[in-house]
Amino acid sequence: MPDQQVLTWADISRLPVDGTQVWTIARLAPAVQAALPFGVITDAEEPASGQKRVVAIGGGAFLDRVKLWRAESSAETWLCAVASLWGSGAEASPIAVRLENGQKVAHMQTTLLPEARAVWPQLATEIPADLARWGYGDTLAHAIEGFLSPLGGDDNRAVAGNFLRSRLMPQPLDQSAIWFDLSAEACAIQARAGVGLVHGIAHTLEPQVSGFGHARLCSSFLWPVLRYNVERGAKVETLCTTHGIAIDALDQACRSVFDVGDFRALLPELEQRWDSVIRHPLSRSNCTTVRRDGIDFFRQMEFAV
Repeated sequence: MPDQQVLTWADISRLPVDGTQVWTIARLAPAVQAALPFGVITDAEEPASGQKRVVAIGGGAFLDRVKLWRAESSAETWLCAVASLWGSGAEASPIAVRLENGQKVAHMQTTLLPEARAVWPQLATEIPADLARWGYGDTLAHAIEGFLSPLGGDDNRAVAGNFLRSRLMPQPLDQSAIWFDLSAEACAIQARAGVGLVHGIAHTLEPQVSGFGHARLCSSFLWPVLRYNVERGAKVETLCTTHGIAIDALDQACRSVFDVGDFRALLPELEQRWDSVIRHPLSRSNCTTVRRDGIDFFRQMEFAV
């Protein structure tokens, strides 16, 4: 995977005005216009093909749209991605997900990775508390599933283990802008390995369930899936022991983003679509086997929380 530049917000402001355009979501457009000297368009528009430089500022779904636009319509455009919310890590990933024929479809190619990413620190304290917590859950899901993925090599697993142990798990669930960087690093780890059942569930339910976005779904199932994986085999504990991660601390980190009300509201949807979850490619790459009787574990868990 090609290297990606990590720029500061000051670096962004010093880009040449000629040939640079900001593409952002409508809600942020006034603040962007006040902060940067470039022309601004919103998500209701698209840049002209051949635009020299684009700075994209928004959430994960918007950044994925920008990445796919660049890959499909304007391959020569230099792209810098700035996340407005932590969690998806889309700014640091060669993966872009979009809805196609009612299904979430992931596209992966090196040309989807933006040439640069940056953090706009001002946005951190403006994130609503619920969105921030769900973003923590998505970040944890990327790092943990990337660490546990059977598709990951030893070198990436060592990086993932160190990242979890020394940087991600000790970080308070606060409004610090450091979460933008943690989210990007977690997604980069996941992109080099893979994910598993948490994302298999999220990608299956998201097009079908209103009111629950991707990050909220990941947060709802991260701790239950961790318990499923721990109780279905020795791999989680073995890898945690090998890489110096306390399994109780990992459990607590996952539980810190868990909402029992959301889990109970979503359980009937999971039951109804469990066969689709089993068949999902991400579920098939889970660190433990996902079988038809696996839904019984989640049914029983409803009464244990």
